[in-house]
Amino acid sequence: MFSKQKNQPTTFAAFHHYRSIMRISKCLFIIFSLITVLAKSQTTTSPKITTYFSVYHTIGTYCQNKPSYIFSTSNYVIGFPLGINIYKYPKVGFSFEFIPYITSTNTSKPGASQSRVSELQFHPGLLLPLKHGFALTERISLSTSGRYGVTQVFTKTLKKDNYCSYYASVPIGVRFGNENTPTPATSASNSLFFGLCFGVAF
Repeated sequence: MFSKQKNQPTTFAAFHHYRSIMRISKCLFIIFSLITVLAKSQTTTSPKITTYFSVYHTIGTYCQNKPSYIFSTSNYVIGFPLGINIYKYPKVGFSFEFIPYITSTNTSKPGASQSRVSELQFHPGLLLPLKHGFALTERISLSTSGRYGVTQVFTKTLKKDNYCSYYASVPIGVRFGNENTPTPATSASNSLFFGLCFGVAF
């Protein structure tokens, strides 16, 4: 009787992680199925390659039934997304993105703070250019913190010249895994967040 009671938390945790893995597996299946369908419908052309660099802030996070916002905690987190976009077809492309995060923490001493590189996030995704300078990107998140999830990014090109273009984007995503360790982009446990990003593409 006692052994059954001890196994109940373990069984529940295993089921919880199984559901999280199934969520990310379904998202991966949908994204790569979409890649296959779009690729077959496009005419092959020479790949177009662009690089970019940007600055990212998480504006708000909803976790454990309560919201939190930028500057509402003692930690200030900023990310620097950089990557390469490859367009082999006119209406679909692939993006390799990495995001190093820097966290600054206020200490108990007035005017004192500590900063460090707190996380590196691998953030590949599928690019879907839209009309009027808009684009939609579906990304998979894999972080050195142990967290994983999916991100949907809405991007708008603000200005374009002969050498580069300037853009703004709004990422909206969910994160799972490693519930006992908070990360820069999200809090501990399953969470939903949105942010704001400004960058330049070459």
